[in-house]
Amino acid sequence: MYEARQVQEKLKAKHNINAVIINVPEGEDIANQVAQKLDKARLVLIFGCETYGQGTVSFSTKEELRFILSEKKPFFLIKMCDRFISSKFFGGGGTVLCTVRTILKSSY
Repeated sequence: MYEARQVQEKLKAKHNINAVIINVPEGEDIANQVAQKLDKARLVLIFGCETYGQGTVSFSTKEELRFILSEKKPFFLIKMCDRFISSKFFGGGGTVLCTVRTILKSSY
């Protein structure tokens, strides 16, 4: 989450881009809130750890990624690990960027 906040701040400061970090309090409807935010997004910036795209709970990054792909939302995937456990979803539709460190060091 720290890296996402850094990128959010940099996007706002340098380009006046409002980036939203989805943070759902425990006990609230995560599926509904994520779907609403993704529906409004013009581009999705994904900070993907090694389990991104895996089904781990009732609504997980697997369902999130399926929604992004089914809605044909443009996305950038920032790889936060050496290797994804499952790479079957990452065959197209977005651009895989190197690491978050590279983005934060750049002057974009």
